[in-house]
Amino acid sequence: MLSILLANEDRLHLPHDVIVREVAFYLLAGAHTSATAFTRVTHNIFKWLDAHPDDSQLVRNDRLFVQRCTHETVRLQPSSPVAMRWVVDDVELRSGRRLSKGAKVVIDLLAVNRDRAVFGDDAEDFNPKRAVPDGVAPYGLSFGSGMHACIGQDLAAGLVHRAGVPLEQHIFGLVPEAVQALFDRGVRPDPDDPPVMDESTTRPYFGRYPVLFDG
Repeated sequence: MLSILLANEDRLHLPHDVIVREVAFYLLAGAHTSATAFTRVTHNIFKWLDAHPDDSQLVRNDRLFVQRCTHETVRLQPSSPVAMRWVVDDVELRSGRRLSKGAKVVIDLLAVNRDRAVFGDDAEDFNPKRAVPDGVAPYGLSFGSGMHACIGQDLAAGLVHRAGVPLEQHIFGLVPEAVQALFDRGVRPDPDDPPVMDESTTRPYFGRYPVLFDG
């Protein structure tokens, strides 16, 4: 982020305090969303394996499975449930609807990402084996799209695997890799110390999530 802003300093004319703020926010947002997703993915896999014990071998033998679990978690539980943008000029959408300059556009990610017409009748359920239509990202619009796409998407969640690409050349992303490392070491919930939600926020964050390792 810093290198991008500095490389375009002559064109952007940003004050240094703005550059410092943008870099700090990028690091904070990236660390916070990745840490939140890390815990949520692990929790969702635990719940999936409770209901599908035969899939326990997948978390160790199929690295793409854990990445699909990550994408499915991000779809259902986006870090920012609502996205807002402001129209910079009058525009007519392909649907024929007109938007005026200055209008606020609200994208309800929880609703969009659970659209049954796109993700199926079980769109509100966690299903890492879900098949999505061509052209639809398995994580929905949680990372944005086009010029508004999250620049940390590939780093955090990796790329959607393409047929024919060797796994050693595939980018899995930091969150799938970190979750994979847990299950490679036999992680499981602590039956005597269940997870606790963070009551200091209205967002569904875990405050504590004790686990054990079987090695």
